[in-house]
Amino acid sequence: MKGVAAAAVAALAAALAVPVLVVAVLATAVTGAAGGVRSPMGTTPGAAAGPRGLVAVAWALGHLGAPYVWGAAGPDAFDCSGLVLRAWEAAGVTLPRVAADQYAAGPHVAVADAGPGDLVFFADNAADPATIVHVGIALGDARMVDAPFTGAVVRIDPIVGPGLVPWATRPG
Repeated sequence: MKGVAAAAVAALAAALAVPVLVVAVLATAVTGAAGGVRSPMGTTPGAAAGPRGLVAVAWALGHLGAPYVWGAAGPDAFDCSGLVLRAWEAAGVTLPRVAADQYAAGPHVAVADAGPGDLVFFADNAADPATIVHVGIALGDARMVDAPFTGAVVRIDPIVGPGLVPWATRPG
């Protein structure tokens, strides 16, 4: 990074209270290594959750390694919906506490079109949102940041697996 870009990354990191590396990695994921805009998971550039989605992603990435604790919503431990709640709260958006309720907290887009900040869900029956049991925050490139289960930590996982609900939610 050079000049203005480095200063902008440093300023955003300071404003979000996350390491500069988190913002730099996120910026690379969204813009591509060469600086040109690319389309995460098939989205149109700018069609994702927008600046608030990027804030939510940066906040969540700043908590990588925090332990999963069922029912926890920070500051030192999280369950899946608690991580989502606090990440979007950092972006100025109030969401419901429970993953199944978070599904209804914004318009839906196909998971293939989910961009940074969009919420992706897993359910006992992927066709029935009432059975949602897990939520993650899309990063782009078919990955998400999530707090997956007891014994795990906040981490980056692929957006794949049984029960993947075909629609993501775009808060904000």
